[in-house]
Amino acid sequence: MAAVLFTAASLMAVPAAAEPMVKAYNPVIPVIVDRTYNIITELEITAEGTETLEYVDFKIEGLPASAVASVRLMHSGTLSCLLTKAGSDRDNPSVGLKIAYRELYGGQKAWYDPSYVNEKVCVKPGKTSGKETKVRLKEPVKLVKGNNYCYVSMEVRSTEADLAKTFKAEAKAVCIDGKRMIPAQAGPSGGRRLGVLVRNAGAEGVHTYRIPSLVTTKDGTLLAMFELRHNNYHDLPEDIDIAVARSTDGGRTWSNNIMALDMGRDSGLPQSQNGVTDACMLVDPQTGRIFIEGHWCCGALKGQFRQIGR
Repeated sequence: MAAVLFTAASLMAVPAAAEPMVKAYNPVIPVIVDRTYNIITELEITAEGTETLEYVDFKIEGLPASAVASVRLMHSGTLSCLLTKAGSDRDNPSVGLKIAYRELYGGQKAWYDPSYVNEKVCVKPGKTSGKETKVRLKEPVKLVKGNNYCYVSMEVRSTEADLAKTFKAEAKAVCIDGKRMIPAQAGPSGGRRLGVLVRNAGAEGVHTYRIPSLVTTKDGTLLAMFELRHNNYHDLPEDIDIAVARSTDGGRTWSNNIMALDMGRDSGLPQSQNGVTDACMLVDPQTGRIFIEGHWCCGALKGQFRQIGR
């Protein structure tokens, strides 16, 4: 019977299990008020496949606790939910997720759709002392071998937040298999801004809103202008009109679409061959008169553009 001999040298040669690497990426995108899901911080955890993420400690500064409606931990498995990664051929092997992001420029719903993302836990912050809100997102996430992605989502109440002020939010620590770890931070965790969603894909039956602009009238009213791409996200020739929305409260609330440039079925052609694009808007500071101009594509052949305005 052959003997098996273990020497000190052979025992020392057994490699130790690699410690998971944790990165926290803070994307520079506004937090949309009154929207349930916002990507605040993405966690990328490189693991061996035997570990479990037990909790994430998250801290918010510069927002009153009453403004934070909820904080969520979302798990997207081996795929990132950031547009720069999710929509790229280099980082994302999922054809379905890439199409979802490309179709609606940012996913709109793909990054919290249950088909692509698991919602692990939702915490509603209670009373806090001082100017900080601390949240522990405690729910086990089984990690697989390679890169694992989670993100922290936050919902902010517009009625409790000052849209003009910035705030700070970051993942302070994670716990993996009982070991507390500090993530390597990338991107600014401070100087975050709140935003108001003026239009979202599908609003008022419009497939895609594109090419926005914003002016202030002589009486202080805000006017937002954008393309209404009715059928899909494609450029001309297509059924595209130009509309305006008004806000009289500094941008907190907005009117329904007000049609500005719509060529209908001019020249007897279908609406998809009478689209208007690339509009611009100017306000005369002396008279207060508002000018809107765009390019009208009459017919489907290239070069058949006419300048129109009102």
